[in-house]
Amino acid sequence: MDKKEQLRSMLAAGWSVRRIREATHIHPKTIAKFRRQWLTAQSDPPVSTGAFPPADTPNHFAAPLPAIQSDSKVTTEVVVDPLRAPTQSGQLMGLVDVIAALLEIAPECSARWVWQKLVENQGYTGSERSVSRYLQKLRRTSPTLFLRLSTAPGQEAQVDYAVGPMVFYGGKPRRSWFFKMTLSHSRHSYEELVFRQDLETFIRCHENAFQAFGGVPAEVKIDNLKSGILQAHLYEPQLNAGYQAFATHAGFIINPCDAYQPQQKGKVERDVSFTRHNAFPGVQVLESLEHGNRHLEEWNRRWARTRIHGTTRRQVWEHFLSEEKPALKALPERPFSMLRQGLRRVDVHGHIQVEGVFYSVPAKHLRQQVVVRWDAHVVRILVADTVVAEHRREHGKSCVVTQPGHLPQGMPQNASSFVQYYLRRSQEIGPCCHALAQHLLAGLNAGNPLVVKRVRGIVIDLSRRFGAHVLEQACQKAGAFRNPTWNTLQTICQKLSEEIQAPPDPDGHGHRTDLQQEHRLIRDPGDYADVVRDRVQEVAR
Repeated sequence: MDKKEQLRSMLAAGWSVRRIREATHIHPKTIAKFRRQWLTAQSDPPVSTGAFPPADTPNHFAAPLPAIQSDSKVTTEVVVDPLRAPTQSGQLMGLVDVIAALLEIAPECSARWVWQKLVENQGYTGSERSVSRYLQKLRRTSPTLFLRLSTAPGQEAQVDYAVGPMVFYGGKPRRSWFFKMTLSHSRHSYEELVFRQDLETFIRCHENAFQAFGGVPAEVKIDNLKSGILQAHLYEPQLNAGYQAFATHAGFIINPCDAYQPQQKGKVERDVSFTRHNAFPGVQVLESLEHGNRHLEEWNRRWARTRIHGTTRRQVWEHFLSEEKPALKALPERPFSMLRQGLRRVDVHGHIQVEGVFYSVPAKHLRQQVVVRWDAHVVRILVADTVVAEHRREHGKSCVVTQPGHLPQGMPQNASSFVQYYLRRSQEIGPCCHALAQHLLAGLNAGNPLVVKRVRGIVIDLSRRFGAHVLEQACQKAGAFRNPTWNTLQTICQKLSEEIQAPPDPDGHGHRTDLQQEHRLIRDPGDYADVVRDRVQEVAR
């Protein structure tokens, strides 16, 4: 009882728990236990006169401490102010009303901000940690009330992105995102895996969702991602012009949430969690983006839409078909056109570059300037308003997309096709040259790059310098050698060409008369006319 009287007197004098522990060596939990008992009783405690000095910090707001009744149990109900709670800190005890006023001004403020205001305006000398513990106690005992909002059929859809599984792309795993649109009335949803969150992807996902729903809701609630909102503002958010144009085209109103207020689109937030924990558990890496979207479509059809929703207590798909779908607006008559356009010059390899990916162009447009139009799905290349090439859009860096028809006829495309090309050329020269090329490239030498270079020198270089007739004779004579070298064949060709005396031409100038008029490298005269016309137009501009 002496200890109890001592504790009662110290607490009535405004001593903190820490100071009482240092003076009496009583455990802090024991001190806190008796303090709570005295705070919840009805009568005032007897204050010792002069037995203990008052605390250093005056306590004008401390509640009177009741006396403990040893023969009865106190059961008085206490009504607690949500912005005020008892504290064990002697310094904070006198600042309860000040903290309550600060929380009324900024309910979501941080403990550091409150601590800074107390230090600046009240001369508080305690720690930030004490303030943080007090605010945690307030927010535990005073949970925030969230208003449940009901929406009419077809009125609203909520949109969000979330982290998806890894997907194989370009030979290695890549992080994906899944787009989610949930209709607020029936909770029917659409999901799609994507690699990017840019404006074009954002709009295409909206279009795909509207197609899946069979209509367009009156408004779409989004958060403040840059694809939809350029700058968040409580009263006048700045909308992305491209997204605003799409909203006008599709016929819905953009309704952005306030900054850092995800609970304003709580239906899709909860739906995102439902999808993540039910559609992707156990999935390590998906084969492709298309495979993942087929998996999501099947999961939605079999499980998501057939469930009984916990709030509406109705099957999602039946609810959507009976009430939501008839209230949706009609789909736009045509897709939203969002093609980007630019000028490119065809490089020496016959390709143009669009966002790090190379796309082939017919070889006759080499080194010409072309117009390129592209979106998330297609790349079109135009010359004089005529489409000369069209490719499926690829994403990545240093990826090369080549259509075989854009290369000159007969030109090899890879290492193995080069070997086949040299064999075809040797067959055109003659049977002896073809047999020699086959002999050199057979067996262990099939993939040897040095042997391939030797065959290229024989078939391409020697035939160009000495002619096919001389090279065929040289290959016939070189048959006695096991593996004739390029230098050996060059020596034989030189001797044969010296023995063969070409007759002079009729005009007596000694010019060659065996020049070729047709070859794969000789362009049509019309191509040269196009090049000259383009250069003249460039100079005129």
